[in-house]
Amino acid sequence: MLPDFGVPQLMNEEVKVLYDGKTSADLYSEIVDKPGHEGPMINIFLAREDWYDTHPDEVAFFLSLWERGLEEWAAHKDEIIASYPQHFAVEGDDQIQWMQDYLANHDWFAKGIYLTDEWVDSESELFTLLKDAGLSDSAEPPRFEVLTP
Repeated sequence: MLPDFGVPQLMNEEVKVLYDGKTSADLYSEIVDKPGHEGPMINIFLAREDWYDTHPDEVAFFLSLWERGLEEWAAHKDEIIASYPQHFAVEGDDQIQWMQDYLANHDWFAKGIYLTDEWVDSESELFTLLKDAGLSDSAEPPRFEVLTP
């Protein structure tokens, strides 16, 4: 679970994180043997191919805006959590501090919005794993685009 689904229970240790406290991203990076890989991504943005192909300016603007948001998050994480505790399902100073400390060690936010060839290669392995496990019929991973800012 994401920590914001059970901060009080995690704080008082009613719930303990399995796998030595590793996040799903940590575990996945071990499975695909890519230390530090940030995948698999959740909350990834998708667009229909026909829209993407005909709206390059809108795509570029959206990505630059999202990248700016990630930069602001990285620079002001503690302030953002304290200012908007409801978005992290925390209440009061103790829970705010717990979330700030947790995110200092396990920040699940992407470091950047722009995909790299290395990320696409690693992320594409997820689709093979899903197919091998019988969880997907798709033979091909989706189309990923590597763009530069």
